[in-house]
Amino acid sequence: MTPPNWLRAARWLCALLFSSLALAASAALCWGQLPLSGPARKELQRQGHEQDFYDPQEKCPGSRKRTGEARFGQYTVRTYRYPNDAGCFEILQRGRQVHSKIGMVFQIGGSPDFAEEPANLLRIGADIRGDGTPGLIIGEWTGGAHCCLLFHVFDLGKKLRRVATIDAQHAGNSRFADVGRDGKLEFETFDYTFAYWHASFAESPAPAIILRYRNGRFRFAEELMRKPSSPEPELTARAQKLRSAPEWESLDDPPSGLWSEMLDLIYTGNAPQAWRFFDLAWPAGRKGKEEFLREFRAKLAKSPYWSDVEALNRGQVR
Repeated sequence: MTPPNWLRAARWLCALLFSSLALAASAALCWGQLPLSGPARKELQRQGHEQDFYDPQEKCPGSRKRTGEARFGQYTVRTYRYPNDAGCFEILQRGRQVHSKIGMVFQIGGSPDFAEEPANLLRIGADIRGDGTPGLIIGEWTGGAHCCLLFHVFDLGKKLRRVATIDAQHAGNSRFADVGRDGKLEFETFDYTFAYWHASFAESPAPAIILRYRNGRFRFAEELMRKPSSPEPELTARAQKLRSAPEWESLDDPPSGLWSEMLDLIYTGNAPQAWRFFDLAWPAGRKGKEEFLREFRAKLAKSPYWSDVEALNRGQVR
């Protein structure tokens, strides 16, 4: 977004006034969180400024304060942030750093959204992959607007091993839990492939998904996601209600409830009913039906879980 003229002028004047190294460090405060060089950062700290700065080049931990710590066996994991807004985490094995990463915000055990909800965070050393190996989860918020969340999965064996990184997109409420109540962990999250597609973000449907580690990656836990098909009268009633929704008249695009229902059916293994619902819900005489369905199928195929979606529906999703 382009700043207004008065703000651009103020920033230009600010930079013009602070030309020396010492003043350049202070000038960065006028501009917000700009990356600072090492000398400028040190000068800012020497002057006693408490304001945060942003420097993704600073090694971990550097000047950052410790924000979290957990231990398991020979491993120690620590997260850091502030005064550098570019946070980081490190993993130590017998006191020696064996892994580190710089980003924005990191949380031991899960999503940074759950920092104050320890019940939703996974303890260090938990068996994440289901093979008895102790593991570690580091959640990362990359700094975008309600986006994006990454979950880094590590094995804490004789040697540290990064198993996977799960891109949870906008799903800050993702978490590891024993969904099947069988002593094995699953990952509960959402597929945001349809974010902003023909709708605002708030109206964009994101079907729930449950992942389990198998065959080298996190895949759909099909037995937990699959649900019985809806009775035909119930499906017809839902479609008729949507077909009469006033949004069909007031919007250029169909109401997002249309593909929200379709996705819920597809992501529970009921793709044939999704196509049936679409036919029943689309108003008679309204143009664009076939074009919309083609676009929907093309968008669905871009899901990072597309192969899992196909398998869940036994090939009936096309």
